[in-house]
Amino acid sequence: VSDWSSDVCSSDLDTAENPGAVTAPAVDRKIIQNAEVELGVRDVDEALNAVTQALAQSGGYVQENRVTGTREQGRQVSMTLRVPSGSFGSLLDLLRELGEVRSLRQWTNDVTEEYLDLEARIETGEAHLAQLNKLYERSGTISEMIELEREIARVTAELESLKGRYAFLANQVAFSTVTVSMYEPGV
Repeated sequence: VSDWSSDVCSSDLDTAENPGAVTAPAVDRKIIQNAEVELGVRDVDEALNAVTQALAQSGGYVQENRVTGTREQGRQVSMTLRVPSGSFGSLLDLLRELGEVRSLRQWTNDVTEEYLDLEARIETGEAHLAQLNKLYERSGTISEMIELEREIARVTAELESLKGRYAFLANQVAFSTVTVSMYEPGV
């Protein structure tokens, strides 16, 4: 598969060969970054301290932490970390330095389309709700008021759902998720 995009930039498309070309506006991509790391470490406690310090400095946090085993038999730590997306690479670098990387998987989810769709649907829903409220203020009969109240309640519930999904995606984009498994040999 050839990658022609490395040879052509968007400004090249709007040339004499393609007069009147419309360049799409730049979109701020909404990317969720994830990683899974398995490490062999000499000392689980030292590794945990290093990870905890790095998270504190970056504004991240431990979402879940589980330590099993004994010093004699060897211990295993399973952690789910949330780190600001700007510190994702630094955290992975730190993890690589803590011990022997047995496995590393990184992937992303581009949620830009869903994000933009939610923004548009929220904006439209809020405008619709404002119109309904104006109609309600001017409504004359009880049956009109009851029908408008039902519609206002439905639109409000839909808006709350959309805003909840929007907030969830915003958090997933802002904070990357790193799942870490660390193994320590027994004594």
